[in-house]
Amino acid sequence: MNQPGNCPKCGATVRSDSVFCTVCGHTLQGFSRPQPGPSQPPNGPSGQTPFGQPPPDPTQMYVPPSHHAPNWSQPPRSPGFGQAPGFAPVAVKNYLVESILVTVFCCMPLGVAAIIFAAQVDSQLRSGNYAQALDSSNKAKTFATISFVLGILAPCCYLGLVASSLPF
Repeated sequence: MNQPGNCPKCGATVRSDSVFCTVCGHTLQGFSRPQPGPSQPPNGPSGQTPFGQPPPDPTQMYVPPSHHAPNWSQPPRSPGFGQAPGFAPVAVKNYLVESILVTVFCCMPLGVAAIIFAAQVDSQLRSGNYAQALDSSNKAKTFATISFVLGILAPCCYLGLVASSLPF
């Protein structure tokens, strides 16, 4: 019944009851469509399609595109959730790992401030606030750097004071 045939455009194997080629989308006119049996009218028992709708027109059916090249005549899609219009999603470093490390090993008060600003970066990027995300990233970097420098200088100064107070 469903003897395979070949598409005249691309040569792909198609079923005999197919209206379109599944590979290239070419309309297949040389193949016969299966006819309803004699016990059933063409559009159901009452002669109409369900819900009283007219039968579908095969010429108005969807034809898949013959290739997957981008359609440059269409405007670009609107930005997705969390993307600002006109901006591509950009990665902004959040300095969260550095902030945690300087909080534990160097200077706790400035490290906590760095953690707070670092935690804000990702949520601001998701909401499309690129400028605020970049500002929070720069503040996190600044606080982490100051905390690191103080964490290195404070013990050095302490050791210098202790060494200078020792009698020679």
